[in-house]
Amino acid sequence: MSASISKNKKIAAVYAVCAVLWAAVIFMFSAESGDDSSDLSGGVVSSIIDLLDLDHEPDWLEYAIRKLAHFSEYFILGTLVFLSFYYLFKDKNTSALKCMLTSVPVCAVYASSDELHQHFVAGRSPQIKDVCIDTAGAALAAALITLAIILLKRTKERTANEV
Repeated sequence: MSASISKNKKIAAVYAVCAVLWAAVIFMFSAESGDDSSDLSGGVVSSIIDLLDLDHEPDWLEYAIRKLAHFSEYFILGTLVFLSFYYLFKDKNTSALKCMLTSVPVCAVYASSDELHQHFVAGRSPQIKDVCIDTAGAALAAALITLAIILLKRTKERTANEV
């Protein structure tokens, strides 16, 4: 009996490793002090102001950048977690919807633990709204991939039926 690992399981392992590495990146950002985090956000805001050749910084810009960073970090994490589940269970013909319904809660739990971690970092505090923004990023990623998989399957089925 062969102990070979399927191609899909190998792909799943690569995505899982990438998800863990990305979660570590998120953890490192969360471990920055409040001052360091503000300096990073301020640098991004300054670059945007320079790029757009604005005369002054709009009051809402730094807040928007910080929340967009949360959303984007978890959009990426949601993509990686979803794809790791998708390829892990692809041989079992598990639906993309089930992968979405599994990956989003995993990301929400990580987002919650990430906010709890910030409670112990100088100048940082946990925010429930950040957990919601993080979860929304992961959910959008999973929903878009699920939609793409469904549309691709329907296209393949139509093409197969036309032949």
